[in-house]
Amino acid sequence: MIDRDDQSTVWRMTLGKDGQYESDALENNVVFVGFGIEEDLAGKSEEQILRMVEERWPSRSDGQNRSSATKLSMLVNRMEVGDLVVVYLKKQLGNLAVGRVVGDYEFDASKTGVPHTREVEWVRTTLSISDGWEPLLFYVRERSTINPVRHEETIARVRRAVHAGAAEVEASPSPDDSTREAEPKLPVSDLAKLQVAALIHERFPGKEMERLVAGVLQAEGYTTAPPVGGADQGVDVIAGHGLLGFEDPMMCVQVKHTIEPTSAEAVQRLRGAIDQFGARQGLFVSWGGYKSTALAVGRQSFFRIRFWDANDLIDAVCRNYGNLSTELRAEIPLQQVWAVVPDDDEA
Repeated sequence: MIDRDDQSTVWRMTLGKDGQYESDALENNVVFVGFGIEEDLAGKSEEQILRMVEERWPSRSDGQNRSSATKLSMLVNRMEVGDLVVVYLKKQLGNLAVGRVVGDYEFDASKTGVPHTREVEWVRTTLSISDGWEPLLFYVRERSTINPVRHEETIARVRRAVHAGAAEVEASPSPDDSTREAEPKLPVSDLAKLQVAALIHERFPGKEMERLVAGVLQAEGYTTAPPVGGADQGVDVIAGHGLLGFEDPMMCVQVKHTIEPTSAEAVQRLRGAIDQFGARQGLFVSWGGYKSTALAVGRQSFFRIRFWDANDLIDAVCRNYGNLSTELRAEIPLQQVWAVVPDDDEA
């Protein structure tokens, strides 16, 4: 009997320009696209979809509209039950998610902005990109929202990841240079951020990441209280502005080093701690990002709590690098480089 996975198409996808739809997709077992089209596309051909896109975006170029229509048609008409999906997780740097398509196209009006959906059975939601996986990034991480994977070695790796389930996938030889040149390459900025992410996560485990966050806040002009051992009561760092820390904003900070997304309960504990400590605001730093329920709690506390994920922490480190302590700079040795910004065709 032929294994369906060995005949299936492998699709590479991104879930939002900044990964803003990842939590929803992983928690609710779906993938989706939008491109500004808020109408049901069931039974529509690519040419019919193109006309809808042109009506929605009359000022865009023919090439941009054709690209959007083609990508919508990929999810609506070309993706099939049994196909595989690989997603580079922007909110969980250094991780991929792989799954199997288990449902036909559905229009979900409740998903504002991305109503065109496919049900997916996620097989791996935190597949670590270890040393043997670097070549995969050249073929999975595109700025395009959805595309079929053409590179045979990448297809084989994704299939092995699906078959392996919870087991780690063995590394394979890198593709030769001639093959690599035929595929899109990882932007320098993204490759650099991955390297910084790997370094920070390795060198600042557990309580050490609290020390890094405190150092970043100090570089931004805050005074932080000395760490206290034992139960943290939902607070890892206490910070206030000014020389003595008595000036606004005065805030409580919670730091999570793990790659698992933070829950709503953890955010609620921070919200309670803000009142308990007499602070005015709170900052939650979660390396693994946030569950959609946690983001909902955060929205209710917009004027009191801010969220940082791994991307935000890395940006803060880079933004304040020159003002970090000598010790922290020694632990995170960085240098600034200039690179051409790649075109972004995502809609």
